[in-house]
Amino acid sequence: MSDNLFLEVQPEVFKQVPRLKDGFLLTLNDGSNQFSSAEGCCMIGDHFLLVSTQHYIPAYDLTIPCEEATVKTSEYDTTFINGHLVLEVTPSNQTIRLKNESGILDSNVQVYFDSSDAS
Repeated sequence: MSDNLFLEVQPEVFKQVPRLKDGFLLTLNDGSNQFSSAEGCCMIGDHFLLVSTQHYIPAYDLTIPCEEATVKTSEYDTTFINGHLVLEVTPSNQTIRLKNESGILDSNVQVYFDSSDAS
């Protein structure tokens, strides 16, 4: 994992999805994992997913430095994320977007709720 990787989560994201405060996974929504809605599709590295879960999932054993929440990711996912990442709500359409110094990585990050978590 890159030494300069850091995630900042804007307060508006937590207002929109309060459960993310309890921790989440940042992963690709490209058909490469069990949470992806892109079944049978290969959208390499341009769609992301926030997975609200309180369970340890072995593939997601890397922690992304983040002051606002515990954020995990996988080695595979780090191929597509680097730098100072920011999750924010887009004012015009209220979607969650992920960006870094290079620009917008995903303008419509999806949220997945782990059904095995209570609440």
